[in-house]
Amino acid sequence: QMQVTERTHLNPAAKAGQARLNSNKASVEESVVNIVKICIGTGMLALPYAVGESGVVAGAAGLALIGLWNLHASRRLCGLRVRLREETYATMAARVFGPPAALIVDICSITTLLGVVCVYTITFAELLHDTPLALAPGGVATSAWR
Repeated sequence: QMQVTERTHLNPAAKAGQARLNSNKASVEESVVNIVKICIGTGMLALPYAVGESGVVAGAAGLALIGLWNLHASRRLCGLRVRLREETYATMAARVFGPPAALIVDICSITTLLGVVCVYTITFAELLHDTPLALAPGGVATSAWR
């Protein structure tokens, strides 16, 4: 762990930062930023392909519908969180549906994150295929995705 230096008594922000490092909990703001980074990063890679396959009109309509659906779901989840005063999705699920629901939520979260890792891996393999950075240009490692 990071040691608090003698100069932190002069810097309250450094003390607050040290306390955050020792707490082993992420703030709501930190959690939101991490989730947004994951979703936007994956979406930025998949969105052009999806719109190209569906067409501009259908892609825009689908994007608008999914955005509205996510807005509705997010508002409901935030309202439930405030009402139940719970910190995580798993504890909310356990409280509403019983203990097995917490396990299901955790499994779904892990599966989603593994899917994100797979999307990034495939995308980077395809992007690097024709560059000097490719691990095996034209070989089995990169041509298996085509």
